[in-house]
Amino acid sequence: MQKFRSVVLLLLFCFGLTNGEVFVTADGAAGMVSGSSFLLESDGVSCIIDAGMFMENEQIEKRNFRIAPKFLNANALVLTHAHTDHIGRVPLLAASGFNGKIYATAATKALALEFFSNGTGADLIKRKWFWYDDNANKKIAHWKDFCLKDEKPQTVLNPINFIDFQKSRKGRWEICKICILSQTAEIEKLFVELEYGQVVELAENFSFKLLDAGHIPGSASVLFNVEETRILFSGDLGSGFLKLQSKSLAAPKSDFVFIETTNGNVESVDENEFSAFRKDILNALNNSKIVWISALSFHRTQSLLYELKLMQDEGILNSNIPIYSLSPSANRITNLFEQEIVGQKRDWFAKEVYEKETLIPKNFKMQMPIFKGPMIIISSSGDMDMGMSKNLFLKLSPRKDVFMMVVNYVSPTSRAGILLANKEKFNIKKYNIFSGHPVLKEIFRWLENQDKKNTKLYLIHGELENMFSARQVFARAGFANVKILKIDERIQLR
Repeated sequence: MQKFRSVVLLLLFCFGLTNGEVFVTADGAAGMVSGSSFLLESDGVSCIIDAGMFMENEQIEKRNFRIAPKFLNANALVLTHAHTDHIGRVPLLAASGFNGKIYATAATKALALEFFSNGTGADLIKRKWFWYDDNANKKIAHWKDFCLKDEKPQTVLNPINFIDFQKSRKGRWEICKICILSQTAEIEKLFVELEYGQVVELAENFSFKLLDAGHIPGSASVLFNVEETRILFSGDLGSGFLKLQSKSLAAPKSDFVFIETTNGNVESVDENEFSAFRKDILNALNNSKIVWISALSFHRTQSLLYELKLMQDEGILNSNIPIYSLSPSANRITNLFEQEIVGQKRDWFAKEVYEKETLIPKNFKMQMPIFKGPMIIISSSGDMDMGMSKNLFLKLSPRKDVFMMVVNYVSPTSRAGILLANKEKFNIKKYNIFSGHPVLKEIFRWLENQDKKNTKLYLIHGELENMFSARQVFARAGFANVKILKIDERIQLR
């Protein structure tokens, strides 16, 4: 027995894990916003926190196609919420051999499976594709054997991801929907639903629970207790202003906190922006204008619909004015939200939302309108660079009877960014109040239980410049141990 114990300790030492030691490895969202994924390890037990997609630039996006081997061998994966930069590599993780359990709230599970069933992450996986020649404009690529027909298909010689597959072929290609649904069903088997506060014991001296983060439906912070060390991952926190979600509670006292700093350069937000947003919409509609709001399809669109409903309920927005939502993906998410509210499950939203019994305003429509005001149009792609927003940009941006509203961050080089930079020439305005991320004032409220001298803060999920700014603010506020985590960095906590 002693000889066996010595061999085990030697192996643990060789892999950098000796008795009682705790490590965290950053695979993404370190020195950048996207690609959120971290590995927590102790004594041969390991847990992944998120498996997000990278979106920063072409160079960093190459990391989307690989999973580090030690991540594949993890015992479990915990998802903080269902945004793509936190779940986008889950299909790749599962296809690459990960077979641990995936822990998430019911809302995160439902929303993640919705995205997976519509192809999120499916294009990252190397497969041996096959297809059949036909005269259709779109060609369908398959990988599941049950899609084989009697006639002989064409195939790729070596496994390749769909992105590279498309580049190597002419024509318009899509991944088979049936193959994607089959893959999603396989991933669903790995999920374990958790309620907030429910403790999960992965091993002796290695447990965790989820805390409501107030960011989007089902969003969570994750509090680990490993070797009597309390390690907290914030996930993405809520701004404290969005009306669909309840405000998160201050986090429990912890030894280490990995905190998002998306808005690390913003100390406070103008709470009067809701009033300005409402006033500007009403002014445009009163002048028979088309109000075009370019917004993200997930949560941002639904927050807008709920705000418009509240305006109708308060009698300040005419219920006869049509409200169009033109994004199919946004409308699918809206239907999921509505099913939860109508079903009164009371897990996803603030209690006031359930009391309204719907988030959908009156005269809500999903078809393409005739562009004549007054009306409100909501389309996805806040940058105005993709999908329906790209088409609307050509039709609506030159018109004098169109008022354009931007409600999320946009790239300065995008169509929306260029319009905003020349706003004296265009009828356009940006609003920050619909952001789902906290400014520093809200982060300090969330951290109010921490010991400023002893709690160690690691800044993640933000642009590097914003992290440097946030670190200075934290230091001035009295936090003695504040570091910026680097990508691929492996740090010892204990």
